[in-house]
Amino acid sequence: MSDISRKALKLTRHIAKELLEGKIQPGPNGENRLDEVVEKLVSGEMIHSTPLSANEAKEIGLSVSTDFPEEVHEFMKLFRPVKRVWNIPSRPEVKISRKKWNWEHEKKLI
Repeated sequence: MSDISRKALKLTRHIAKELLEGKIQPGPNGENRLDEVVEKLVSGEMIHSTPLSANEAKEIGLSVSTDFPEEVHEFMKLFRPVKRVWNIPSRPEVKISRKKWNWEHEKKLI
């Protein structure tokens, strides 16, 4: 199972690098931060149910603009943020289950 997880993470890192190539702002000393940003996005530090804010995206080096016409801001007021709709905490906690897993059943599925 861990082999499958490693392969999935490798693929995710590869796709993230491909999508972000040339789109990450250099660090303070001009260094390429692509690997650092990809690792932050795919390592589990950030999860899909907690979207990045514009400020968080800027902090990790993504090129972000919040300069939209007033009409766009008015239109977006019609939609409620996901966090309020589903009552999702800002940084949900990951809980590890101690339940024994039936690995033999898993092997049959693969």
